[in-house]
Amino acid sequence: MTKILVSVGFTLVFLVSLWTFFTGSHDSVRNILDDVNREPRIIVDDFLLYRYRGHKVVGTFSAKLGHFVEPNTVEFYASVRGEREKDSIKESLSCEAGIAVFEAERMSDIINSDETKLLYAEVEDQVQVESDNHIIRTEFAHFDAQQKILSSNEPVQIDGPKRVLVGEKGFRYFTEKKSLTMTGKVRGVVKSND
Repeated sequence: MTKILVSVGFTLVFLVSLWTFFTGSHDSVRNILDDVNREPRIIVDDFLLYRYRGHKVVGTFSAKLGHFVEPNTVEFYASVRGEREKDSIKESLSCEAGIAVFEAERMSDIINSDETKLLYAEVEDQVQVESDNHIIRTEFAHFDAQQKILSSNEPVQIDGPKRVLVGEKGFRYFTEKKSLTMTGKVRGVVKSND
């Protein structure tokens, strides 16, 4: 009788494993993380972080709420703002929510090291990225840190010196090359130098 129960139990577990494998979710990482019931290890309320080079502040990041989730994820919510100076160009980010995933084995690697690399980040809700006199406005954006590409499939508005461009199907901004590609229908206004 015990052998039959063990065999039936093993068969059920095996079948459930196969079913889970073949019907697994192909959702975005953000949606998968939202669905997982997990508790953050550290919760920070109304915070402001500074980045220094020597004695000079070269970057800030703030939000109303931050969750540090083991081992390598930081979620941030409400009035998210970031500013930095890179190669004498000021860059800024603002949004209402986001997630950043780092190349780290544990949370202390993120907190204690300047060497921890960002793998990717996603921001959403009133996203505004400003760099080199250009402003990108959209509702969602994904940043691939390894390829240095900021992208979205959501409608986007690009404001620049004497021009405004609106794209219906998103964009890809190559941050190293300072090059932007818009997809779908694009319309805009370009003003002359007169």
